Order: sequence, then structure tokens, then C-alpha cells
Amino acid sequence: MTTTRTDVDYGGEATGTPAGAWTQLWQRLRRKKLAMIGLVIIVIIYTFGIGANWLAPYSFTEQDLLRGLEGPTSDHWLGTDRLGRDMLSRAIYSARTTVIITALVIVTGGLIIGPTLGLIAGYRGGRTDGVIGRVGDVFISLPGLPMLILINASLSPRVVEATKWLEANSFLSGLVENGVPSYFTVFGALSLFFWVGSMRIIRAQVL
Repeated sequence: MTTTRTDVDYGGEATGTPAGAWTQLWQRLRRKKLAMIGLVIIVIIYTFGIGANWLAPYSFTEQDLLRGLEGPTSDHWLGTDRLGRDMLSRAIYSARTTVIITALVIVTGGLIIGPTLGLIAGYRGGRTDGVIGRVGDVFISLPGLPMLILINASLSPRVVEATKWLEANSFLSGLVENGVPSYFTVFGALSLFFWVGSMRIIRAQVL
């Protein structure tokens, strides 16, 4: 039996290389208008989130009680809330929260928890694989947003108290003031529900 090697020319582009794969991905993305609109929105959100300290006209905690509930003006483009805080600045700083939370969730859930459990499930197999798979099924079957609200409401006060204790007994300071307990609670809860997909992919590759 003989085998014949057939070379297929795809327009002279080396699609097997990482650069070729990224080029193909970009070309497919450019052909989809909704995907490009979504990409532009994501870039804008992350740009404002990363540069919030420089782009926001006011601090998100700065108050002016005499100018509460104002409509849009030249000083406050989106108006103010009941405490006189600039709504545009608060929107920009909320984008920073989005950047921090998504980055932490991707790192912990998508790059650490998921692949680690996927490797263990794939290599060990048997009962270990079954237990990890069933736990993943349980987490993925739960509604993410209601569970996030429930976890945040029940654990947030305890996390704040633990953070205050940490500040009092270490050299760290300003954690509670900068909202670190809220970040920790939200990304911890999200990480519980966003590791299943990467775990299944790694497990399938190992098998």
C-alpha cells in the first residue's frame, strides 16, 4: 500500500502557523458587522476602565449636595445623583470595576481552576473524573446572576470584617476604602461558575 501526499494551496498563506490562524480569525471577524460592533464596544469599555483615573472628570466619591439630581450640564455631562456625584465619572469608574473583575475571573476560573481540574479529571479518570464532572454539572446548571447576588449579599459583610481585621493586623491599608472586599466577593463568586467550560475542553484534550 502506498500513500500519496497532496499539497493544497490556500492562496499562498501559511494557515498552519499561529500568525496564519490569527489572520484567518481577524478576517472572519471583519466580515461580521455585529461582531465588529461588539469588539468596538469592548475596546471602549476597557479603555475607559484602564484609564479611569485620567479620563474621569471627577472622583466617583466626590459629593456636592447642593447640586443633587441635576440634569446634564456643561460641568456634569450625564447629570448628578441625589448626593451630587458626577454620573459620568461613576460610569467610567464602573468600567474599571468591569476590567478588574473580568481579568480576575479569566485568570482564576479560565486559566487556573478549569485547566487544573480538567487535567486531573483526564489523567485520573474513573471516580475522580465522575466527581469533577458532576460538580461541574451542578455549577453550570445554577443561574449565575441570582447566585452571584445571593453570595454577595450573604458573604459581603463577613468579607468586609475580615478585610478590616487584615488591615488592623498588617501593613496593608485602604483596602476597604478602595472597595477590595467587593471585588474579592464578586470575582470569587464568578470564578465558581466560569471554570466548567475550560475544564471540559482540557479534559477532552487529555483523553
